[in-house]
Order: sequence, then C-alpha cells, then structure tokens
Amino acid sequence: FTGVDKIRIDITNCLKTRRLIRENHQLQDQVRDSAPGEMIYASSAMQRIISMATRSACFDSPVLIQGESGAGKELVARHIHNSSPRHQGTFLAVNCGALPESLLEPTLFGHEKGAFTGANRTAPGYFEAADGGTIFLDEIGETSSSFQTRLLRVLQEGELMRVGGSRVIKVNARLISATNRDLKSLVSKGLFRKDLFYRINVINLQVPPLRERPEDIPVLIEQFAQRFCERNSLSPRKFSKEVIAYMQNLTWEGNVRELQNLVERTMVFCPNQTVTLDDLPKELHQSARTCAAWNYKEARDSFERNYIGQLLNHCDHDLKEAVRLSSLDLATIYRKRSRYTSS
Repeated sequence: FTGVDKIRIDITNCLKTRRLIRENHQLQDQVRDSAPGEMIYASSAMQRIISMATRSACFDSPVLIQGESGAGKELVARHIHNSSPRHQGTFLAVNCGALPESLLEPTLFGHEKGAFTGANRTAPGYFEAADGGTIFLDEIGETSSSFQTRLLRVLQEGELMRVGGSRVIKVNARLISATNRDLKSLVSKGLFRKDLFYRINVINLQVPPLRERPEDIPVLIEQFAQRFCERNSLSPRKFSKEVIAYMQNLTWEGNVRELQNLVERTMVFCPNQTVTLDDLPKELHQSARTCAAWNYKEARDSFERNYIGQLLNHCDHDLKEAVRLSSLDLATIYRKRSRYTSS
C-alpha cells in the first residue's frame, strides 16, 4: 500500500466507525423511549404496595398481582424483576387475553417444526427465552383449562415440552401473574384450576385503583405532561390547580392509563402554556360545570349510582359476593339495585 492508500483506508474506517456509533446511539434512544416508565406515586397506598413488591423481589416465589385494568400491574411486576437477583435476566410480558389459545401455548412453551400448520421451523418459547429471568402473564384469568394444566406442570416441575415435541426441557423462569378478575370466584365456578390458583398466589399484591389514591394524580399529570412535551419538542406546560382538583374527583375507570391518555389528548389541542377547565375535552368540560352545581343529595345519589353499578359488575351480579365485599346487608343491596338500575 502507498501512503495515500493507507490514508484512504483510515478515513474509510473512521467514517464506518462514526456511522456505527451514531446508529448505536439511535438504537439506545429508541430503547429508552420505548422502555416502560418508572413507578410514579405520592400516596401511602402505593408506597405500601411498592414496599411489599420490593420485599417479595428478594425471594423466588410466584407473585399474583390483582387490580383493575390500567392500574399499573405490569409496572409493579417490572419493579419486582428489576429489584430481584434476576434483574440481569430477561423480563418477558404476555397478555394472555390478547392471544388465542392456539397461539398462547406455542408462544410460551415453544413448538417443534411441523407441530401445526405454518410451523415451518422449531421455535423456543418465552419460558426458554426467559430462563434465569422473569415471565409476566397478564390477564391469566382469561386462559383455558388446557393451558392452565401445562402451566401448572412448568411451575411444579420446572420443565416443559414444546408443542408437538416429546423432549423434556428444563426451565428456570420466575412467574409473576396478574388479573383484573376475582380468581377465587372463577375457581368456585370451575373456570380456573384450584391447584394452579394456590400455586401462583404465593405472594399476593393488590394494586389500588387510581380513584382510591388521588394523591398520585398531581405527580402523574406532571410526569405525563413533561414526557409529552419532551417527546414533541414543546416548551413546558402545566395543568391549573382547578383542573388537578377536578381530576382528583373523577372515577377513572381506566385508571392510570386513562389519565395518561387524557393528559396527552388535552395537550394536543391546548394552545396555552397552562391547561384550564376550558381546555378539557368537551364531555369532561360539561361534567365539570355540572359538578360545580351539585348539592349534597345529588352528589350522594351520583356516588351511590356509580358505586352500586361498579360493585355489581365486579361481582358479575352475584349478590352474595356484593354483600361480602361491601359489608352492606342483602336488603340494602336489593333496594339500591332496584332504585339505580331501573332509573
């Protein structure tokens, strides 16, 4: 090589290295942007849950996280994994309710080539991929009896067979499950295996709904607004005290997920640096003005109507279960159901 050739090669290598570094930084940014958020809270209720989750992370026992949809069950599961000795291993999450049974078993347990139509190659499942790490099964109450039987064997024996296979494969993944349903009720109805319920319910964490921890709403709003502005290169914006106070009195059936969606939706259409009641979506704006005119009786009736409706839906209209959860007597449940469901 001549000196010129060497210089040309050095320049080419430098340019390649520079491009690789730039691409690496871009990938890191994508991973950081897509990574689930950290736990944001200010309430004592969530402090208790996080303390319990941190404590449970020190052990390898299965964990069952219960709570309404959107309350933050997966974030709690990730906190357990990140705080555990398995934190350097893989964390894999699967929403059992989003996959048909025909896909759920191959996804988690893997499959052999030719096991079913379209299985053109052998593929390991999530349990193998998360060996040494954590598997998070969300909405485990939606699974079939067949799946529950296979899962129970994995938990009891620490081994599995891929779909269509005959070879026993040892696996070592910690299981964290979650559900927004009452698994005890499903067990009593024969819709969930009793032995699996006791196996996954070694450590039980109940994530409270957002309406029961209104202290968290201001810090969540601030965090969601900040992330939105940073992601869209906007100057910082804030929500007025009146808006925050109003939001703390909403029922939040979709919990934290609903709050985040509302914050982003509001900021898309808000032209000002401070979000006021007038900037809220139309339906909330109308509710806010109506709410300000409520007297005590109207407020009490509205609360009872929402409470009874949500209680009965949660219990699948099982009145005995409603009595147990609410501590109201059966006659009161009957009377209020008749009053609020007939009007």
